[in-house]
Amino acid sequence: MVCILVPELFTVYVVVSILFVSLLLARCGDNVSLVSDIVLKNADALLAAFKSIDFKKILSHDAAEVEKLKGVLVSLQIALKRPTELLDQYASKPSAPSGSDQGFLPVLNDLASLDATDKSSAVDRPFSGKDDIMEALALNGFASRAGLVYNSFSDSRTLAFDQAHHRRGVPPFEVVVAPDFAPVSGMHGVFISTTEIMSVILPSDNANADWQIFKRKSFSCRKEMMDYLSLISAGFDLP
Repeated sequence: MVCILVPELFTVYVVVSILFVSLLLARCGDNVSLVSDIVLKNADALLAAFKSIDFKKILSHDAAEVEKLKGVLVSLQIALKRPTELLDQYASKPSAPSGSDQGFLPVLNDLASLDATDKSSAVDRPFSGKDDIMEALALNGFASRAGLVYNSFSDSRTLAFDQAHHRRGVPPFEVVVAPDFAPVSGMHGVFISTTEIMSVILPSDNANADWQIFKRKSFSCRKEMMDYLSLISAGFDLP
């Protein structure tokens, strides 16, 4: 009701709502289907967050209320470094004239621009190591498969790679991910380094057999790696 009675508060409420959703999209990358799950999971927290924020004080550049907004972003795990810095800058600005949101909207326009830049750079930058790869896997729904290989001899069809007979023939890698199938009877893992993705098979349940590279492809950025992982996992050829 407060936002309806005070037009500028309604504007801020809508813009902040858009900010929450845009930051959720940035965390989910290209896998937008995760957004609905995250929103539902955090619905109560989002409602409580909006109730706890005094938008009128934010319009007047109240430093304590802006700090509360930053705390809400952190608690919802959607905080980003540069937007937080912009909120600090906003808190130090003079209040906008009564009935005006000109002091607030430019900052949020900057946030939207930075959000788009962060999303683009996140998928375009190379991996720095295992943690970086695991982060990308988690954002794209593959985290639960990390450390596993497909095993056609198991009822569950998966096996922890550490429990495989041996590692002979396995190339250097940072993370192994279980695909959805094996091209032959045996084990199949997708091994990922910071620059290359490899489909590697153990073609039988014979402990004397070595792992063999079935397919391999170099990549230059996160998006390429995730595209190749999706193709390999589903049994499609690589471009």
